[in-house]
Formats: sequence, C-alpha cells, structure tokens
Amino acid sequence: MKKIFYLLLVLGLIIPLQAQRQSRSAGHLKNGEYKARRTAVRNPNFPDTRNVEGLDNISFNYSSSLQTIANNEHLIQMAAKRKLRRWLEHQKNNRIKPEIEGVLGKRFSNFNDAKNTLFNFTEKKNLNTLISKTRNRYSGENKRNHTTQNNLLKELKILQHRENELKGGNRNNPLYADRRVNNIPVQRIVSIPQLSRIRQELIKKVEPAIAKYHVSNLVNKKLNSLNSEDHTRILNSAVGQKHQYYNHLNDWSKLDYIQSLIFKIKDSRRIGPYLSRTNSKFQHEMLSVAQIQQYAEQHREGGFSVFDSRSYSLYMYNIRDLNNKWISKKNRELANILSKTAIGATSEVDYLINTYRIKQPDRIQWLNENYRSNVFRDMVAKTKSLITPQTIANTNTVFNNHIKTALYAGGKTTNWLNRGNVTNELHRQFFYTNAHASRELDKLMFFNDPVRQTTIIMSEKNATDYLKKILAPLDRRNSWSVAEAQQWALGQIELDNILTRITVKWQPATGRINGKVGQEYTHRYSDGNTTYYKMTDGAVVINSDNTLVLNKNNQLVRKLRSEAGGKSWYIKPNGAQHWSNYLILGPSSTKEELEVLFELGTTALAKFIGSVIIPVEDVKVLIDGKDFDGQTASRWLAAGLLVVEVVPGGKLVKVIVKATRTKKSWKIATKIGDKVYIRLVNGGKTIFKTFSKPIEFGGDIIKNANKKLNILGRAYPKNGSIGTKDLYDELISIGVPKSELTGLFQQIPSEFKTLPVLGKNGQQSKYWFTYNKPHIDNIIANGGEIRFIQDPRLPINKHNLVSEMPNTPFKQQCIDEGITKLKTFMRQEYEYLLDMGYVLQENGLMIKP
Repeated sequence: MKKIFYLLLVLGLIIPLQAQRQSRSAGHLKNGEYKARRTAVRNPNFPDTRNVEGLDNISFNYSSSLQTIANNEHLIQMAAKRKLRRWLEHQKNNRIKPEIEGVLGKRFSNFNDAKNTLFNFTEKKNLNTLISKTRNRYSGENKRNHTTQNNLLKELKILQHRENELKGGNRNNPLYADRRVNNIPVQRIVSIPQLSRIRQELIKKVEPAIAKYHVSNLVNKKLNSLNSEDHTRILNSAVGQKHQYYNHLNDWSKLDYIQSLIFKIKDSRRIGPYLSRTNSKFQHEMLSVAQIQQYAEQHREGGFSVFDSRSYSLYMYNIRDLNNKWISKKNRELANILSKTAIGATSEVDYLINTYRIKQPDRIQWLNENYRSNVFRDMVAKTKSLITPQTIANTNTVFNNHIKTALYAGGKTTNWLNRGNVTNELHRQFFYTNAHASRELDKLMFFNDPVRQTTIIMSEKNATDYLKKILAPLDRRNSWSVAEAQQWALGQIELDNILTRITVKWQPATGRINGKVGQEYTHRYSDGNTTYYKMTDGAVVINSDNTLVLNKNNQLVRKLRSEAGGKSWYIKPNGAQHWSNYLILGPSSTKEELEVLFELGTTALAKFIGSVIIPVEDVKVLIDGKDFDGQTASRWLAAGLLVVEVVPGGKLVKVIVKATRTKKSWKIATKIGDKVYIRLVNGGKTIFKTFSKPIEFGGDIIKNANKKLNILGRAYPKNGSIGTKDLYDELISIGVPKSELTGLFQQIPSEFKTLPVLGKNGQQSKYWFTYNKPHIDNIIANGGEIRFIQDPRLPINKHNLVSEMPNTPFKQQCIDEGITKLKTFMRQEYEYLLDMGYVLQENGLMIKP
C-alpha cells in the first residue's frame, strides 16, 4: 500500500511537469519553426519536427514502478534536447543563411562562414563613418588643448616682460596693464617676490598643458594618417569583440541577434517589410569612437613630453638624477618654448607694441589681424631702419611720421567692425585692405561718437545689418573673385554714402527723366556734377559724372555712359538692398531699350557680377550676373532663352540668362524659385513649353488671349507626369490670371463617406451630380478651350484598380462590396463630353466640330 502511495505521489509530480514542458514547447515552437513573433524567419510550410527518431518509445509498463518513470523522464528530456538542436540547425542553415546570402550578395558553404562574413560586413560598414567622426571630434579637442597651452604660455611670456619692466624700475606703468596673468591684473604685479610666486603657480598649469597637447597632437596626427593596415587591425579587433559577444548569448538570443543584424542592413537600404525591426536590446556594432581613439593613442609615435610625469623613468637613475637632469631638462625646454612664443600674433607684432608702447586694444587687435599686410610690413621695416640704439630718442618722431596715421585708421576700422559684429575673417580683411571703403563706410555708419559731436547716422543694429548685406557677396567665392566682390562692394558703399549725404537736401520737383514715360520723379537735387532723383515708385536714381563700377565688364559700363549722355546712371528700387547700373534712354526708346536688353542677354552675363536695370515701358528689367549657377545657366544659354525672375511686390523682373527673338514671337523662360518655365509669346497666343514635370498628353500648353483654359485630367498621376493641380498652380505662379483658368480639385466630403462606393464614386454617384457634372457644364458654358493633359482613352486612365489602391478604409470598403475597379472621374468627364458632341484631338483639346 505504501508503494502504491509513493508511486501515485511521484506520478502526480511528473505529469504536471510534462504538461508544463509541452505547454512551453508549444509556446516556443510552432510548426517546427521559430517563435511566431519572429515573422522574418517563420515558414508555415516547414515540416513538423516533433517526432524525434533514434530514441526508444516511452514505456507504460507499471510493473517496475519508479524505475520505469525515471526512464520515461530521461527519454522525454533527450527527445526535447534533440528536437531543439535539429530545429536550431534548420533555422541557421535553411532560414538565416539564405537571408545573409541575400543581403550580402554571395553564397556560403555553411552557416558559420555566412555569420563570420556578416559580422565583418557590419563592422566594416561602420568603420569609415566612425573614423571620420573620431577625427572631427578629436580635432576639436586637440585645438582646445593647443589654445589652452598657448594662452598659458602667453601669460608666462607677459610675466617675463613684466619682470624686465620691474628690474628696469617700471613699477606703475606696465605695457600690458589690461592683461591678466593667472587671473591677476598685470598692473597689480609690483614686486619681484610677488612675480616669482605667480610664476611658480603658473608653471604648475603650463607644464601639464604642454604635456597634454604633446600627446593629443600626436594622436591627432595618427588619426589623420590611418592607413589600410590600421583599418584592418581596428576591424579585426571589432569583429573579434562581436564574436565574443555572440558566443555569450543563449541559443534563442543568438538567432535574435543575427536576425536583428540582417534587419539593420535592410533598414539602411529601405527594404520592406522589415523596416524598424532591429532589436534595441542588442549591441549591433562593437566599434566606437572611443575604440578608434584608443587605437590611435596606443599606436601613435613620439613618446611623451619632458613635462609629462611619465617621462620620469628617462632620468630617474637616482634621486639626484631626478632632481638635476629631469628638472634641468624641463627648464631648458620651457625657456626654449618661451623664446618662440609671441604675446601677439607674431614676434614682430610684439616688437611694434614694445617699441611704441601701444596700449589701445583696437590698435593692438588691428596689428594682430594685419601682420601679413603690406602696411604692417612697411611699419616694421621703417621701425627697424630708423630706430636703433643710437637713435632711440627719435621713437616718437618715427611714430608720428610713419606709423600713427595707418595705425589710428586701422584701430578705428577695427572698432566699428567689432561693434558691427563682423567676425568673418574674409569680411574684416576687405575693409582692412581697402582704405577708401573704410573711410566711406566710416562717414556712412559711424556710431554715437561724443568726440565728433554729430548726429548718429545708423544705429548699431542697422549698421550690423548693413555690413552683412554689403559683405555677403564676398562669400560667393565659387562665382566671384575676391577682387570682383570688393569692387562691387566699394561701389555700393560709395553710392549709399552719397545718398545719405543728400537726404536732407531733397527739393520737391516733378518731371520725367529724359522725358520718358514711366520715369516720373517727385524730388530732385543737383550739386553740379551729380543729379539725384526720387521716383514716384520710391526708387532713387543718381546721374553722375563719376563712374562707379558695379560690375567688372568695363565695356558694359562705357556702353551705359555713351547711351545716357556720357554720364553714369544708377538706381536703387524701392525695397531693394543693392544698387544697379541704370540704362535709361529717350522718350521713345522702348525699341532701342529692348534691343539693348537682348544684346546684353546674348552676352556671357557670367562675366560681370553687378547688375543692370533697363526700363521697358512700365516694367523695370534687372539683369544680374550673380544669378548664374554654373551648369544650369549654361543649359539655358545654349537653348537661347531669356530667363526672367518675377520679383514679388512690384513691377521689377530679373533677366537671368539670355533671349531669342524671331520677327513674330518672343521666347522667354520665367524663373520662380528654383523652377524655370519656358513660353513662346506670339501675338495674342502664349505657348507654355516647360513645367516642373512633363505633360503626358497633348504637348505644349497654349493659352489664347481672352479665352479661358479649362484643364482636365488626373489631379495626381502616378507615372511622374504633371497633374491638373500642379499645372493649375504653376500657370498662376508664372502670370496667368486665376480668372482665366478652371480646375476641379474637390476632395470627397466627409459626409459622403457613409455612402456605398458607387454612391460616391460612380457616374450616377452623389459626387458626380454635386461636383463633376456642374463643373463640366460650366466649362461648356464659358466657351473656353477644354484641354486634357492625360489621354482618357488609354486603359490606364479608364479605371482605378482596387488592388493598386493604398491601404485605406475606402479600399477596404471596395473589397467588402466586391468591387475590383472603378471608372476614373476623368473618364466619366470624357464620356459626358462625348455625349455632348465633343471630339478629342491629339493636341489634347476637345472641340465641338
């Protein structure tokens, strides 16, 4: 009885355990495949592997009681293990390996080869990106280390200079009084003992900074000289880490990890349906910026600086050697570095500052920023030749005769560049190297200056904005040379300065410049050589004996002068930022002006960087060479077109390229933003030849004067051609009045959504009778031209296939109602017009014979 009790007890424990294992197995295995959630490797056709061969059957002979139960449990465990191994091997070789072969584009003899290649591929793909990122990041760190070292060395150099002053008896008047050393103002350092204490504290900062920059500079050089051998070493290390990572995962996670790597590759290639399936719990790439930096640190050359504590061992034969050799070596090295350190930009800057005891910050900054200029070099040469130990008493005379004027002017320029927030080096150098521009701009925009005791002409904010506007062309190095941009800026500054000076002298007057219609003015002023006009549209025109070259094409400048009474004309339209040359002729010169316009249009406009405005009737046409953008402009030039850009807010258009004209028509291209539209104007007919996308059917769009153009077709075609909505918008943007166009772009209203499909999308639908039919009836009534831009007779335009629709509730509704295709609204409109007696022509027009 007791044996039976124990037998039942054991069975009670074993049976639930078996049931639990079977339940877990069913959760993990489905049809012998990976878990159902892992859809990427699931295959419902894979055969069932639950029957495991090669093992004895479980015995149900109860005569041997506990021994039989133990044997059965052992068989169950063996079967489960063998089944899992078989399943895992199948996943690796029959599911995962083909996926790896697919993404890598090569075949492998076994899973391990495929896995190893995948690991190598994923790390190598990341290598170049990380190397570039590491270089950029470490370069910034290296620059910061260099700056820290140099700033500390400059402080030590200033301290050295202050020591010489104190030893010479100069206790109260230091040259670098406004500078700080170890955060202590130099003017407060008044004794040698105090200076020695400060030096010791500063050296404690200088030596580690030199040691740190020494290492970082060598690491930076290594990073920038990594070769293929270095790449291989880094890659092998990362791949080795990836294998270690993989080997520490369990069997389930290994499959998850390989799968996630495959998904990551597919994600990067935008291959569906696997997008965003990577598993964030895994480390997909072993390689990192820190590892690449560590490699460069370990494989750099150059050892350590003498200031580095790690160089102790080179001198540490005994304590005396440490104290004598290492410290002596450091002192010699620091003295050598200081001898090459300049407080300013160069030692020559220090030389001029020390010789003439220059203390004003603006003048010192000018010297530091202009040490390469001829003016600076001339200052140094004059000083060295005229001031010697024997002629030291003549220092003030040399300064007043040869240094003062240029230095004071440079300091003044530096002052308003700083106050105008001009930080770009190229912009600053423009004014440093153009004394005339600096003088003119100083007159134009000086700030509140109590010494001058005069009215402020510009606020600092307005001056800052003005400087940005004037200096912006200097950045266009791809199409303008620096000299050309400077020449243009000089002309702009001088014209603005002239205009500012005559602001308070405007005298009311009315008339027309050269008696020409469209050139009416309301104010006029003349100083004898120059005449100024304020136009009715707010533009300002200057007529001057002086030629201000706003472009480098001197021939063009001479032409403008000869066409306008031998004088130069300039205009600044209302709201414009820049001045342009102005070509203005006599009262009946529209024909001549058009001829000049087209003559200029046929020149290589890229040869001049400025601009010319030509009045043609009531429109001002701006030709601006800086609008050229290389290859694109060349294509329009080759096509012989006049490219006109409409300037919003006024009757000012910009001619960008060139034009062709026959006796009967004009061929023009209009630029709106980055799009160019070509049209042929012939009497009352305008032919539009180019749009943002091609027209599928009927060719060019023809717009006849005084006739509406009714556009029909597909609003959003899928074949890359232009749709009715885009065509409608683009015609309006290039000047066709909205009142002369029609188009239907009404979406199906929300209240229609509850209707059956054919109740809202067929020829007997509510939408048809509410929108389409009234629209076509209005088209017939307005007597305009009916133009299809897709051919409604083609099968692709007859029906919309439900199978090709996006996955939306409407598609699902079609499927639920058993609808496989729907007639397009374009086809319905076409058939309705056929019923009304219209015939479709091959040019896209539908006419009534």
